[in-house]
Amino acid sequence: MSSVNPEQAITTRTNLSHDRIVETAMALLDGDPGGNLTMRRLARELGVDPMAIYHYVSGKSALLHAVVGQFLKECELPPREGTWQQRITALCHAFRNLAHKHPGAFLVYVEHEQWAEDELSLHEAFHAALRDAGFDDTSTVYFARLLMSHVESSAWADLTGWTGKFDQEDRLDLDSALERGAYPVTRSLKPIMINTDPQREFELGVQTQILGLEGQLRFLKSKHP
Repeated sequence: MSSVNPEQAITTRTNLSHDRIVETAMALLDGDPGGNLTMRRLARELGVDPMAIYHYVSGKSALLHAVVGQFLKECELPPREGTWQQRITALCHAFRNLAHKHPGAFLVYVEHEQWAEDELSLHEAFHAALRDAGFDDTSTVYFARLLMSHVESSAWADLTGWTGKFDQEDRLDLDSALERGAYPVTRSLKPIMINTDPQREFELGVQTQILGLEGQLRFLKSKHP
């Protein structure tokens, strides 16, 4: 009598696989960014019993870890060519574009503590650009974190509505706050504050960091000519 592997039997009956589970989980997360993904909901979407999923992932934590890995795998890293400023700018845009492509998976990534598959590829690309620019090891690590933090915070603000245009309720709330004190400069800036441009803000942030890095590089080279 031939023995049948339980996982193979489930795959044959349901067309279930680790990749399909992860892809479906990512699609559900992206469809409801910040929502609570349960194994039961995932099972319904897959058309299987919840217990079938556990033949491929040990639990929800392992599933989210795999989702983050798949999310990062899809980051379209630019080629290692051009000036270091161009490479860093391209990396920042690629990372932000990925966050907007997979908003739910990105929000999971932000809170994920373990190193996921392909996560170091993104770090490697930033580190290589900064190293090629001439930064020392410590500066390379610190500035890579600074750049990635800008992208993450900007994307998080975009996806959670923090930098979205003010609706009527937001405008009334701001008006009320302005009335409670003397804020002449802030009041004069209100038209800009309530009509945000997230893309422009992000680009300005990247440009400002590039200018700061150029200044830091000149400073470091002046100390060690």
